[in-house]
Amino acid sequence: FQFKIESNLIHELSQHPPKQLMHVSAYFPTRPYYFGGVYVMGPQPAIAQMRYNANICRTSGWDHMHEKVQEMWFGDKLINCQELATKFPFLGTSLRGDIGIYVNGQKELSLMPEAAYSVTSLTKPSETELAKWSSAEDHQGHQLSEEVPHLNTVEIDNSISLNDECQAPEGEIEVVEYNAERGRWWLEATKILGEMKADIIILNEMDIGMARSDQQHTTRLMAHYLKMNYIFGVEFVELTLGTKEEQAEYEGEKNFQGVHGNAILTKCKIVDGKIFRDEIGHYFSHKANGVNAGGYEKRLGGRMGLFGRILVGGQAVVIGSVHKVASQDKSIKDYINSTKAIVAGDQGSTSCAKWGLKVIGANGGNTWPASCESLGIHRGDNICSNMRHPQNEDRLNYVIKPCVSVGPIHTKIGDHSIVKSTLAI
Repeated sequence: FQFKIESNLIHELSQHPPKQLMHVSAYFPTRPYYFGGVYVMGPQPAIAQMRYNANICRTSGWDHMHEKVQEMWFGDKLINCQELATKFPFLGTSLRGDIGIYVNGQKELSLMPEAAYSVTSLTKPSETELAKWSSAEDHQGHQLSEEVPHLNTVEIDNSISLNDECQAPEGEIEVVEYNAERGRWWLEATKILGEMKADIIILNEMDIGMARSDQQHTTRLMAHYLKMNYIFGVEFVELTLGTKEEQAEYEGEKNFQGVHGNAILTKCKIVDGKIFRDEIGHYFSHKANGVNAGGYEKRLGGRMGLFGRILVGGQAVVIGSVHKVASQDKSIKDYINSTKAIVAGDQGSTSCAKWGLKVIGANGGNTWPASCESLGIHRGDNICSNMRHPQNEDRLNYVIKPCVSVGPIHTKIGDHSIVKSTLAI
């Protein structure tokens, strides 16, 4: 249904009474629902339970395929739900608690568990704290960043994929780097990322509890959909709704948590999570400057690199997601030491050498500002590693546009191109 948001309340705009009024927390965060063979976004389950009686099955008067009233419809017609369940797939839960699609009692498809929809995070400032920080003087940015709870504590979930180590049967691993621009198109992006069959996905700009991304934990949702473990680190606590365009689009809304950061997804167990952070500097400022979107963004935290360790084919590998980090070269190099490493993100290529690594596939193409029509005019996204290519470099490195196409419909899923590389373990 259509609605508008005013003073944290959702006002239904339906022309048919009774129109409903609810708090935004009853509707958001949105979540994916399995419907007709695909996942589609929808509100919290309580909204459907409030509007419909789930114990009654009835025909619809609307033909969704042809977008018109059913020609042979003479009012609501009740259907036997139990009989219907023997002919069509129905949602169900096994004795073990697994959620899936069942046909004649047989499980046909596993769905994302309820844990995927949780938006809890280690850094969860209160509304009072966000208001206090937002009104503080510019010179207090560093001090206030120190007060943010769990700012430098990483979030790791190794329960999604139970592999202790990543397998590399051919002696190769697939690595993808993707600046996801808030993570707001995470579901659309899984079509590309899933087809790439990546062992490691390195992400920048993933939101938790932001109005511009439907208040979702975008990393957790993507990880569960792709059945991969994840590590997440906070880069910024966002004290506004975002850029000028984002503030205009989401006017009247509030961020539930206001967390924005970097993440890494992998099919194996992640350990020894670590954040290396720059000071906040001019990102915490009410005056327009070169790093705060013309004064529309005000943030706590700081640019940073997120790191962890995994096992691939029995060998330890450092993994890292970096985003314009500038003053942590020695700490990052010391963390890597002599270990095999893969570090990637929206970061200049000159950083690789400072960490004892090489740029991988630098000639693959530009990455920003990208769209469905162009890879961009600058190379801003890079993969750094001390591992070698198994074969011809040109074949094993490529850049693709941030675009998902279904028939004639093309959906832009970010403003950075996606970078992929194959490395030998």
